[in-house]
Amino acid sequence: MEWKQSKKALGTDIEISVITDDINIERRINWVFDFFNSFEEEFSRFLPLSSLSFLNKEKKLKVSNRFLELMKICKELNKKTSLYFNPLVDISAIGYSNSFEKNNFVKNERKTDLNLDNVIINWNIITLWENQNLDFGWIGKWYAVTLASSFLRNFWYDDFFINAGWDIYTSWLNDSWEKWIIGIENPFNGELMASVNLSNQAIATSGNYKRKWTLWNEKFHHILNPKSGKNNFEIVSVSIIWDNCTETDAYTKAVYNMNIEDSINFIENNNLSWIITISSGKSFFSKDFVEKFDVKFY
Repeated sequence: MEWKQSKKALGTDIEISVITDDINIERRINWVFDFFNSFEEEFSRFLPLSSLSFLNKEKKLKVSNRFLELMKICKELNKKTSLYFNPLVDISAIGYSNSFEKNNFVKNERKTDLNLDNVIINWNIITLWENQNLDFGWIGKWYAVTLASSFLRNFWYDDFFINAGWDIYTSWLNDSWEKWIIGIENPFNGELMASVNLSNQAIATSGNYKRKWTLWNEKFHHILNPKSGKNNFEIVSVSIIWDNCTETDAYTKAVYNMNIEDSINFIENNNLSWIITISSGKSFFSKDFVEKFDVKFY
């Protein structure tokens, strides 16, 4: 039996689907959504009383273990992606100062220090330098999904998927005892571009076609290149399939900010499965993509 529930959390729609006959499923899934809400209260840059907001304001804070773990993961990924992933990127500089739903975009001209090595971690105390502000928007949601997946497994649920704004983690099998069939959206028309069959894997997609706005007759989107300080419009969308939820989303952002040649070299050197769509309308994908995931194109 498949049990589904959807709620708004982490600034997006989150759907959890579990294959189970457990009579406690509703109570337990509500507990998982409570966890998502508590995660947002700790890590949202839009909530003035969140731990993240307090750290950005005061520049020094004793943090939770999960905050500390997320910070350490960010530092590792920053080096692994040659600095293309960076939680210090300040997208308020291009107008994204408020939650996207408010549709209120105002540029912030403050200076930004993007040197992640300068962020000091001393036991469970994090210290930022002047002009440093953390934003976990590129990775926080997926880190929360990683933790939520662990909770579901602790409840002895083996077959489930979590859809967090079309970044999806699949565990084992669906109610037909087959791999989960996941759609990939065409970034130009919103229709189905392809479907993949996944089990115990994550698929994350990043692109410039949804969270976008115009300010002072200039077009912007929410993925800001930490090296150039500008938006990339050459790549329209990147989808990556990987075993680790947290890393998958971070990789899509890093790859999106690279030029085409560097992005393909990076994901192939890291044995990632991928599909990239560029502004001309062409799509490219890894050699194993179609066969490995039973891909169907539409």
